[in-house]
Amino acid sequence: MDILGIDVAFYHADDMEASAAWYRDVLGLRQVADHGEWREFAVGGARFAIDSGTSPAEIPNAIVSFRVADLDAAVAELAARGVTPVHAVIDAGPTRFVTVADPAGNLVQLSQPKA
Repeated sequence: MDILGIDVAFYHADDMEASAAWYRDVLGLRQVADHGEWREFAVGGARFAIDSGTSPAEIPNAIVSFRVADLDAAVAELAARGVTPVHAVIDAGPTRFVTVADPAGNLVQLSQPKA
């Protein structure tokens, strides 16, 4: 499996409006996407987001999503190495992703943009 780079890093937010305002108005990040439960910001050529689909209490750590060229092949390769996804592949509009856990229990995502 070839990791092409970091696709996006994100935090979870209990209050999307307050969090989005903080990153936009306090830190001065430029918001580039609003998908309701997912707000995305441009940060020096990288992507940073906040997600209110789950709360910090449910998933307390930040998530890094590594971009891969072929998500299905990556999932199969991980399965061959004994790694079971936390959930099935999720289609989230412009991207598909899967989440796995590292040995310490940190959640890691692999993602493949559709376009």
